[in-house]
Amino acid sequence: MPTDGTNAKIAQLVEHDLAKVGVAGSNPVFRSKQTYFNMHIVIPGLPKCGTTSLYNYFITSGKVSRPTQKEGQYILNHSDKIGYLKFLKYNKKYYTIDASTSYATNSEHIIPILKEMFQDELKIIILFRNPVDRLYSNYIMHYKQGWIKKINFNDEYLEYFNNNQQNQYQQYDKIFNAWNSQFNSDQLKFIISEELFNDNNILKEISEWVGIEYKNQPLAKIAPFGRRPANYPKMNSVTRKKLLELHEPIINNLSQYIPTAKNWLTF
Repeated sequence: MPTDGTNAKIAQLVEHDLAKVGVAGSNPVFRSKQTYFNMHIVIPGLPKCGTTSLYNYFITSGKVSRPTQKEGQYILNHSDKIGYLKFLKYNKKYYTIDASTSYATNSEHIIPILKEMFQDELKIIILFRNPVDRLYSNYIMHYKQGWIKKINFNDEYLEYFNNNQQNQYQQYDKIFNAWNSQFNSDQLKFIISEELFNDNNILKEISEWVGIEYKNQPLAKIAPFGRRPANYPKMNSVTRKKLLELHEPIINNLSQYIPTAKNWLTF
């Protein structure tokens, strides 16, 4: 943790640099041990779990500043706090938001930075979707991006599951423990994606918890979730069953903390 003297220097530098680049209402990052931020919302993941929909919901609230980029991964690739504030388009009138889905599996690097910069002014939301559907949705996204040349998921699912990055994203129980051990319920929420999109009461609860006005409309109208275009083939039942079996230990571990995760095992 920086000393008070270091904090003062950072505060002066932030004031100077943010004013220089025209960021409205610049405030110090640190002064002693107190932050001067409004709330910072972080959605660390997971990919293909509805993070874009929730991000858009917050952005359209009128209370959250739109950052330079939705998937900026800024503090994963940069260490300067001033640059991060510029990236967030910090303004004392608005909350800030960062929805970078690779943060979830890089908690050892990300959490200390968030704690140091924002201290108590943090609201972190991690979305978990049925891991089989998440994996297939990610596969389709990679096909659309050109990384996969031909859709053949029913034959390639095991190879794709064992891909290092995808395998990390599928370890829901490890992700839960890494973040849950560092934050209390005032700062951190874990949400089942299917429930978020089917129960407006959950969206209302999140809105009140973050401190924005609740919009009484289905989240799916803000951004679609779980829709499979007609020209993409379905996952066959044999593949789904095998993938559920692969994920069963992870789902069982997570369901100790989020009981409704067990519903994913219903075939």
